[in-house]
Amino acid sequence: MKIKKPRIFNSKNFQFQRKQKKIDFRRRRENKTDYKARMALLKSKLPRIVIRKSNKYLMCQLVESKEAQDKIIFGINSREIAKEKKIFKQGNSFKNKEIAKELGKKFAEEAIKRKIKKVIIDMGMIKSTKGSRVYSIIYGAKKKGLEINVNKKMFLGEKNGSKNEQSKE
Repeated sequence: MKIKKPRIFNSKNFQFQRKQKKIDFRRRRENKTDYKARMALLKSKLPRIVIRKSNKYLMCQLVESKEAQDKIIFGINSREIAKEKKIFKQGNSFKNKEIAKELGKKFAEEAIKRKIKKVIIDMGMIKSTKGSRVYSIIYGAKKKGLEINVNKKMFLGEKNGSKNEQSKE
């Protein structure tokens, strides 16, 4: 009579192996990080302008990455601009396009003081919509001399920017 050797369990010889569903990273599941876009931003090795929208404010930060470690150089939000321009009245929005343009201009001035002239855009998970407040920030920064690679069609007017500025000319 032959004695059978006991089978040692490992995943290769297991007959009824389940197919596991691939689970995305936690920040991707929460719609906070687009890893494919982040990798492209990191490969460019340029400082980036990070634009975020909250329910009440617009925020703009200059971020540098070294070995996938982000360092915030400076940041400005729309509340500071509203206080500076004395638009801080009840009922006024901190997110309108005029404040967004001023935020972009102030951001560009600060970046140029720190000898940074070329940046790339990081909008995170914000949808890229033609004529949005995000592009008003970028328009203001470009107007002050910051080099940003962006399609001019994303600004509201065909030539320079918003509809208001075209009607004034």
